[in-house]
Amino acid sequence: LDQGSITDHSTPLYSLSSSSDFVQHIHDVLTPPQQFALPQQHSHKEGKQKECFEFLKQSLILLRKTHLEPQIAAKAELHGRVQLLTKRRDRQVTELLSLEEEVEEVDMAGQNLMMRLENVEERCHNMIESVERVLGQITMSSSVLSDAEKAMARDLQSIQEQLSSVQRLLHEAE
Repeated sequence: LDQGSITDHSTPLYSLSSSSDFVQHIHDVLTPPQQFALPQQHSHKEGKQKECFEFLKQSLILLRKTHLEPQIAAKAELHGRVQLLTKRRDRQVTELLSLEEEVEEVDMAGQNLMMRLENVEERCHNMIESVERVLGQITMSSSVLSDAEKAMARDLQSIQEQLSSVQRLLHEAE
């Protein structure tokens, strides 16, 4: 069944539900058609049996056409709709479970990234403190610096500036 059959207005169920005058419909069903004659009173037993048999046969045909066939069609239509909606529900349940798993995975990945960021910030802070200590020790230890010491001090200063810029970038990333 495709999705269009759910709103199909030519189905037996829809035609029964949209009848404007239910009482008239019941009257029409219960009134026998003109060619459908009740058996006459006969004195002849065989003719009476034949007429009764014809009456029953016509009654069954009428019952089958007016009631049973539409009910069978309506039942088949309902069964098809139930199957379609069951498949749709099962697919939605599967998608919902998949989305819940993805949310859990994203949450765990976010927590992992947060822990890594905290670790990187701590390391950066420790490195800055180490550079500042070394720089302070160098400047205090000797008032006259050699060229190598001056170059080392410049290198330490540039490392400190780089670490400061990395720290600013980390704060911006938060």
